This record gives sequence, C-alpha cells and structure tokens, in this order.
Amino acid sequence: MKLSPAEYERYYQALGIHESDLLSPRDVELAELPADVVLSEAERRSVGAFLPAWNRMDARMKIDAAQAAERRVLKSRDPDHLKRLEAWTAYLLLGRVRGREERREFMAKVARGDAVLPAPQPRKRARRPPAAAQPSVPDFRNEIDARLRARGITGVIHETITQTTADGDTLTIHHLRAKRG
Repeated sequence: MKLSPAEYERYYQALGIHESDLLSPRDVELAELPADVVLSEAERRSVGAFLPAWNRMDARMKIDAAQAAERRVLKSRDPDHLKRLEAWTAYLLLGRVRGREERREFMAKVARGDAVLPAPQPRKRARRPPAAAQPSVPDFRNEIDARLRARGITGVIHETITQTTADGDTLTIHHLRAKRG
C-alpha cells in the first residue's frame, strides 16, 4: 500500500519522527563498528545485509528503521548469536539518530554479551472459560411453555388465507395468534 504525501506526513508525525532527528545523511558502513569487534566474514555479511537498503531510505524512514532494529533486538526470541548480530546492526543504525547515544551503547553491550536481556515470556493462550451447559430440547421447551402460561397463553392458533392476485399468482398468508384461556 502506497501512502500519499499527506498520509506519509501524518504517519511520521503520529510516531513523533522528524527529519531533523537524523544526524547525518551519510551512508552507514561496517567500518563504523568499534575497533575491538571481531566478526567472521559470514557475520559481517549478516550485519551489513540491511545497510544498502537503509542507505537508500529517506531521513524519516531511516529513523523508523533504526528504532525498529532496536525493538527487534529487545523483543527477539532468536538464539543469542543471532541477537548479537542484530544488536550490531541496531548499533550502526542508531549511530545516525539524534539522542540515541545511550541506546546505541546498550546495543553494543548486548552485542558483546555484557548486558543480558530478560528471557522472553512464553506465549500462552488464555484458558477458555468453561462452556455453560446447554439445556436439552425438552427442558428448553418446558421453559418457554412456562413463560407463555405465566402470560396467560395456552396455545397458538394458525390461520391460513389463500388469495389470487390480478396476475393469477396465488398468495398464501399465514397468521399466528396467541390462544388465551
């Protein structure tokens, strides 16, 4: 779904994201990782996989993507080695967003294994409340009969009237009336 320019503005306003929050439009590179970080070639590819797409985004989308990367790390159910790689990606992206220095440092701690995130809560479905016992058909009819008798209704009178229209069609009209007494 493509947003119109006005919808796009309202969307980012609702999120509280402003273009001025982006520190620099410069492309993010893997060379911006701290010097003490040692990643294998496969890990470097994994961390850098999102960077080309991020570098092509406009300013507000970059900020939104950086925040989403951080949320993904914090709520992730992935194994620790994958969470570590995602944390380095979030570290790189948050480096371009104003006011996110503390969060960026926290992502570095998570990536190094210095900060332990709480274990994700297991997803449990709420127990279904026990179903109310359905009355049997005779019990149900007895309840209705009792309510009708309380109102003085002892039965139903069914009247049928058959009429013929000017076109020659036959109409059947059914009348139901309460029998009292």
